[in-house]
Amino acid sequence: MLLSRLKSNLPPRNRSTPQYYTCFGRVHVQTALQLIIIVTFAWDIYRWIDFIGNRNVLFGWVEIFAEICNALFGISLIIAYCFKSAFFLLPYLFLQLFTLVALMILLCVSVLTIIWPKNSWAPSFHTYPQTKPSTIRLNALLYALSPLTFALMLIWVIRVLFACYVYFSDQKKAEATFPVVTIQNNGPDTDITIASSNEPSDVTTTIKTMPIADIPIKSTAPVTFSNPNFILQDEDNENRL
Repeated sequence: MLLSRLKSNLPPRNRSTPQYYTCFGRVHVQTALQLIIIVTFAWDIYRWIDFIGNRNVLFGWVEIFAEICNALFGISLIIAYCFKSAFFLLPYLFLQLFTLVALMILLCVSVLTIIWPKNSWAPSFHTYPQTKPSTIRLNALLYALSPLTFALMLIWVIRVLFACYVYFSDQKKAEATFPVVTIQNNGPDTDITIASSNEPSDVTTTIKTMPIADIPIKSTAPVTFSNPNFILQDEDNENRL
């Protein structure tokens, strides 16, 4: 019952242009991009508040430079959304690809520690030298859940960014190839010229106009006939007199 109600409230699935949709064809990529912007800036604002309010920790120039770059990437994402620019999607896309590579490295280290708890990365998952291998495996498994979750989220984000890049590029191409029709009329005695300048071959169509005086006017005379049985009342009285 609850499942059927949820399905009825979902938007219909798009099958005509699936490359512009995500979430099984039910959410447009531009709407998904808007959701990414909201979540990204909410997380950035939280980090900035913590960055400013945390006075006990001293941050170096590297951290400050990283925060400035992150803010610039977010601004480029907003510009890409507002102006439908595929070019401004690239900085944020490259950042997410780099983050995905880093998460995959952490995930591989965790999986390697689960399989082989005596590798050189194993001390990262325990604090005591005499930790049991089962405890090391458990810590590595719990640690692997975090990069795995964020990696799956980033894969979806990157997929949406690529789809938005294709969508914005197609929109720009459609606007560039949209025909612009020019109608030129120099007077009642000249022909009307209709030209389209954005087509592969400039198409020009000339429509010949005809002066109003030269237009033949069809006139039909009213059809009348005499009725011998019809006599006016006055004429009947005159005949009697």
